[in-house]
Amino acid sequence: MGTGRDIKVGVSDGQLFSQAWKIAPTARRAELVLSGSRTGHFMHLTMHGDPGHWHTKVGRRGEEVERPWVPPVERVAGVRRLVQLLLPLEAVRYPRPRGFNQVRWCDPPSDQAWLEFTILHCRLGIPRIRSAEVMGGTHLVDGTDVVVIARLRPAEDGSFSIAIKDPGALKARVEAGSVGALLSGTNDVDGCLWFLHLYNTPRDRAGGVYI
Repeated sequence: MGTGRDIKVGVSDGQLFSQAWKIAPTARRAELVLSGSRTGHFMHLTMHGDPGHWHTKVGRRGEEVERPWVPPVERVAGVRRLVQLLLPLEAVRYPRPRGFNQVRWCDPPSDQAWLEFTILHCRLGIPRIRSAEVMGGTHLVDGTDVVVIARLRPAEDGSFSIAIKDPGALKARVEAGSVGALLSGTNDVDGCLWFLHLYNTPRDRAGGVYI
């Protein structure tokens, strides 16, 4: 693994593709920028040596809102889960993107499973990983490592509510079909951030409006 190397991952069945996710380190600090090929640059993660100064910046480039970030609990000595990206089969719905050969593509999950990409931060070297596929990794400027792993996990049933600025406009989009959402939260066990890419239409209706 080299310092400053971007990691690009996604899911594809050979015909349809998820959006590609890029995890990019920065040159001056122990930081990562998380972006999607359709979502754009939306999260900047900063891991200072002092855990009291960890923070995130969320939003479009130039419009980010900075927030404090409580470091996730180390699952094993020196290893934290920073982010989980959860992709159900519905997220595999787009035509082949430009630059697709620069992305490490996984086979899609079934309709009873999700594909989980997990970003690990390793401060004592990279551990042996037996239960997942290693997708790539990089060194940060402080000497720590970041590794992205992939594995299947059972899909979770449940319900959720979303605050919408203009419910009427959203209702019209939902009724027309092909509306997607990127949901987020914090894992209750160790505090890592998670993102779930959802759509309300069958994946054979590729494209749509992204909200």
